[in-house]
Amino acid sequence: MAESASTASSKSPTDEPRRRAPRRTTPRKPQQERGRARYETILNVLESLLAETDWDQIGYYQIVERARMPAASIYHFFPSRDALVAALADRYFEHFTREAERFTANCDFPRWQDFVAAGHRISVEFYNSHPASMKLILGSQPFMEIRKSDSSVNRIVTDQTVEAFRRMYELPYIQDPHRKFLIVLAIGDAVWRTSLDEHGYITPVYEEEATRAVIAYFRTFLPEDLEPKQEAASSQ
Repeated sequence: MAESASTASSKSPTDEPRRRAPRRTTPRKPQQERGRARYETILNVLESLLAETDWDQIGYYQIVERARMPAASIYHFFPSRDALVAALADRYFEHFTREAERFTANCDFPRWQDFVAAGHRISVEFYNSHPASMKLILGSQPFMEIRKSDSSVNRIVTDQTVEAFRRMYELPYIQDPHRKFLIVLAIGDAVWRTSLDEHGYITPVYEEEATRAVIAYFRTFLPEDLEPKQEAASSQ
């Protein structure tokens, strides 16, 4: 019995069945300029393919053929399809974050309703000119990692929008403003998503409906007229 126990205890860890390492789901971002150029080319190809067809119809072989690169190069940067779609979504999220920062930092609208409508117009123009972005961000396919990233970006955009409102207008007391402004984004996205499902893009009618829905929610905690901040008014 002692010998059996000794034999069992001396068993090497390598005798255990080896577990396969989980497949990487995040992209490998290149550091060198040549690698960055290839990386962006692959994403451009994916964007064009996704604009033409659905994600479940796209395979590595199509990207290899259109990018005219060795398959090994694509696998190196994007070891899984999840890594591919995550990288493209990140590109769009970075755009929305930069654009929201630029717009909210430089805008000046006497009426907050016009501020809301202008922000919607910019987003709709981008979505309609980048069909792949609509499919990834507004589409119904269950990209859970993208949904998480989208939530993080929405919080950044929400912070920027709240600060823009505070800079331009004399605001009344608003209980939990960040939660309310986050709901504003969710309302707009829901209406645009309906348009995408029905028409394949955001129509002018649905753009107007989304703006009306958002403004209607704003009116539950904002008055119809907000006094412009003195600094903002004096700069006009």
